[in-house]
Amino acid sequence: MMSGIGKEFAVFLHAGLTGMLVVAVYLSLRVMRRLIHHALWVINIEDAVFWVLTSIYMFVQIYYTSAGLVRWYFVLGVVVGVALMKIFVAGAGKIYKKMCDFTRKK
Repeated sequence: MMSGIGKEFAVFLHAGLTGMLVVAVYLSLRVMRRLIHHALWVINIEDAVFWVLTSIYMFVQIYYTSAGLVRWYFVLGVVVGVALMKIFVAGAGKIYKKMCDFTRKK
């Protein structure tokens, strides 16, 4: 069993993956909204359900990774995971746009 800094680093990585997963799920929800028209009240309900489920998911992750104690490295890991996922998605979007522009020119 790990102890000390190794366990904290594993929790940090797990928290980063948690943040990345939350962003990926929300971006998927946004894509679904663009593909299928939603009324404003439906969007509000979807957002409320998303945030309630996200809160439960985050609580469970905190509970299992650090015995229910909110550690600074867990919060930092989630923030880093969210930032990395946003950077990845932005870069992928730019590449996709360049590929579309390239194929249109031919």
